Amino acid sequence: MISKILRLLTARERVALLGLVVASLLMGALQVAGVGSVMPVLALMAKPGIAHENPILSWAFVTFGFASTQSFLYFVGAVALGSIILSNAFIAFTTWLMIRYSWGVHARISVTLLDSYLAKPYEEFLIRNSADLRKNVLQEVGRFTSGVLSPLLSLVGFGTVVLFLVTFLIWLNPLIAAVAVVVLGGGYVLLFVGVRRALTSSGEARSAADSQRFKIVGESLDGIKETKVLGREATYVSLLRRPAQVLARTSTTQQVLGQMPRFAIEALAFGSILLAVLFFMSSGADLEGVVVVVGVYAFAGYRLLPAVQNIYQSWSTIRFNQTALNSIHNEYAERAPSDSTVDADDRLAFRESLELDQINFTYPNALSPALKDVSITIRKGSSVAFIGETGGGKTTLADVILGLLRPRQGRLSVDGVALNTPVVIRRWQRNLGYVPQEIYLTDDSVAANIAFGVPPGDIDPAAVERAARIANIHSFIVQELPHGYSTVVGERGVRLSGGQRQRIGIARALYRDPPVLVLDEATSDLDVATEAAVQDAITSASRERTVIMIAHRLSTTRNCDVLYVIEQGRIVRQGTYEQVVDENGLMKVTSQGSALARGS
Repeated sequence: MISKILRLLTARERVALLGLVVASLLMGALQVAGVGSVMPVLALMAKPGIAHENPILSWAFVTFGFASTQSFLYFVGAVALGSIILSNAFIAFTTWLMIRYSWGVHARISVTLLDSYLAKPYEEFLIRNSADLRKNVLQEVGRFTSGVLSPLLSLVGFGTVVLFLVTFLIWLNPLIAAVAVVVLGGGYVLLFVGVRRALTSSGEARSAADSQRFKIVGESLDGIKETKVLGREATYVSLLRRPAQVLARTSTTQQVLGQMPRFAIEALAFGSILLAVLFFMSSGADLEGVVVVVGVYAFAGYRLLPAVQNIYQSWSTIRFNQTALNSIHNEYAERAPSDSTVDADDRLAFRESLELDQINFTYPNALSPALKDVSITIRKGSSVAFIGETGGGKTTLADVILGLLRPRQGRLSVDGVALNTPVVIRRWQRNLGYVPQEIYLTDDSVAANIAFGVPPGDIDPAAVERAARIANIHSFIVQELPHGYSTVVGERGVRLSGGQRQRIGIARALYRDPPVLVLDEATSDLDVATEAAVQDAITSASRERTVIMIAHRLSTTRNCDVLYVIEQGRIVRQGTYEQVVDENGLMKVTSQGSALARGS
């Protein structure tokens, strides 16, 4: 467990962790000083004459020139109180350091984990549930820091306190110290051995329940329109009930097993002190000495009991949340290197052509390839369209061009430069503007959605307006939206129509004035009049751009230089609009005799 935690920490965090260990040692020493300072107070209260009999007390009495034993008692009491206040203040300070350290690690790991997820190849997101990724970043990291790292720091700190106090008590009276160690330590060890399996199984059940909760809630809210239309509200509520109950049961188990034993242990410790007093009295020991020793032990127990309870509770918390540590450690070990070091303005030169040579691609766990021996050349400044039946491989081919999918075989290159490393692919993507079929809008302003992912202070208003004008949505924004470009569109753009969302998506693709524009059925949700206006704008802009589109309506491909007909992952025909589409607006039948698609 320790090695896993250390692998999650940076070099700087490991040094800081060492500093916390040193602070824990000082905390233990100050606790002993605080407890030890009570001894002379109790001794003077039981026998004032000891101020002249004890060498240390006698030296202090004479050196500081006290006139009476009573004034000396006040002085010794003030020193003891100061020691206790100092030790408590240092405990509070060390606790603050530990909490700040834990949450600092939480912030850094969650950011690193998200950065790693975003840097992973796109195809990994096709086989992993996004709810698990959200859970890891938003919850499992929190469970690790608050349920493993923070309790471990607390365990080290209070373990040091216990070690110092027990050592001091052994020096004071070995017999009573041995009884205290057996009663307190043995009791908690037996408890932990008895409940550790229950804690581990509860922690695993908690982790599984969290995954189900994130998945169910995400599906019900992300598909809220279908949820309400189909009347599935009760279904999702019912599905959530069981993992919610598991969460409640396992959390209750962890907290009860972590906190309840202290009541029994406190009663046992108090009973042990009474028995010790009775033992000393019956054995004829000096009553004044008994009062001092028992008083010191009582005060030490006041310090010791919370520390031992904290150690036990920390161990139980760590045991319960160890699944979170394992999960985060595995994710962290497999993290992808970030490509954020690539300059946003460092575009790969695109002067002549984009070439795909014998491209083959198969999705993970798929039985047949999605693309088979695809070879095409797209000249700079040209406009091409991929058409064909649904599921034929059009979007897959576009994703390969976008650099989202890496071909299993074949070569993708730009002006002879192979797109075969993350850095080169990122530089190529700086050239691209992409409009998907379904536009994702954030709950932010229109301007922020057009300049998607750009920090608010870095948004270029002129670029936003230029892109909106090309997408034929500028007039709507300034004339019909209450706050123009500052209008908040709502989560997923719920306050806009489908056509308006689509045009904002087109404006987003044009924001950084890319030389290559990829449209994945980008005009499918627009009405005929709006589509025509947007198509005219795109056509005028394409004189300076390379346009690659996946066509839903064959009419949108009329001005394309080349149409590629894709069927079952293969290009079965290519040519101009006139060569591929007949006079009725339908795709011509291939030589194999199969009609590929119907236009609209």
